[in-house]
Amino acid sequence: MKAIMNEKLYDTTASSVIFADGTEALFKTKNGAYFKTSVDGITPLSGEEAKKWLGVVDADAYIKEFGTVESA
Repeated sequence: MKAIMNEKLYDTTASSVIFADGTEALFKTKNGAYFKTSVDGITPLSGEEAKKWLGVVDADAYIKEFGTVESA
């Protein structure tokens, strides 16, 4: 899947998969940009947006990508 948004190309085949569950996935481009795919298409995310979203859907993938966090 490919899309051009904000004058940048987001390409699932040229990006690393951070998380995928069948309906949604989080990718990271080789330039460090994050984007999410879903049935609605591609949505670019800032680093903070990616952290917030991933922290809710998969804590293990969050820790792998962003590092450990303090326990509550």
